[in-house]
Amino acid sequence: MESFLNLNRNSKYRSLRIDWFITLEYLKENEKALETSFWTTRKQRKKIQRLIEEILTIEQCKKSAFEVFKNWKCVRCNRKKETFNHVWMCNSHKKRVKEILQRAIELLVNEIRKLSKYEINFDDIKNVFNNNHFGKLVIDNDNLTFIDIIKGIFPLELSDFLSEKIKMIKEDRIKVSVLFLDFIYDETKLIWNDRCEMQIKKEKRLKINKDKKLKANGSGYRHTEINGGISGRSTFKKAEGLLNSIYFNMKPLDFIVHVIRDIK
Repeated sequence: MESFLNLNRNSKYRSLRIDWFITLEYLKENEKALETSFWTTRKQRKKIQRLIEEILTIEQCKKSAFEVFKNWKCVRCNRKKETFNHVWMCNSHKKRVKEILQRAIELLVNEIRKLSKYEINFDDIKNVFNNNHFGKLVIDNDNLTFIDIIKGIFPLELSDFLSEKIKMIKEDRIKVSVLFLDFIYDETKLIWNDRCEMQIKKEKRLKINKDKKLKANGSGYRHTEINGGISGRSTFKKAEGLLNSIYFNMKPLDFIVHVIRDIK
């Protein structure tokens, strides 16, 4: 967890209000400690790829086959570099991504109502999204946005609203929040799958195969931080979370969440 937060691309997460418990519960994929399956492992791997922004965009492909992809742009708009952020910001389907957010909010409300325990107003939850950056499809190095939610990051402001305003107990709050994140994952996966089909067709048309990619592996590419990050932000040092778990029987995640809240 500390290694993840210390990455330059994740620097903003060190100080923002994030519900890491729900975020990690979403990544667990409901898999029990002593059980495993190929399906859940594969889906969990894909979720983690999103979280660390390592899906195979054109800019990622350049790292392993630069000579093949050096002049390539987004396969859909063919105008801009295809970074992780551009996958969701591309004008070819920006409207579709915004619609996914609106339907995800509706799903969240409906799942809460199914529990028959809580009074909830759709406009109240919609206002939470409208009044916070995490309800906007933008790139922001200082605030959570809908792109962060697509990655699987769950805002603490939304979690606090569910617990303080709707009065949801922890178990119910985690359940509906994970369903909310899973819905966004499944819907945005369709967008990514459509893009991959276009990419495969283009590669076949240009007769780019696996051997050609392997031959160009690592040639001429110099890695730079794609999304920039913000330098100068304090990092976790000497594995404080792990040391606190040894000395004081604290869970490492408890320590990290405590520090983030103190910073904020």
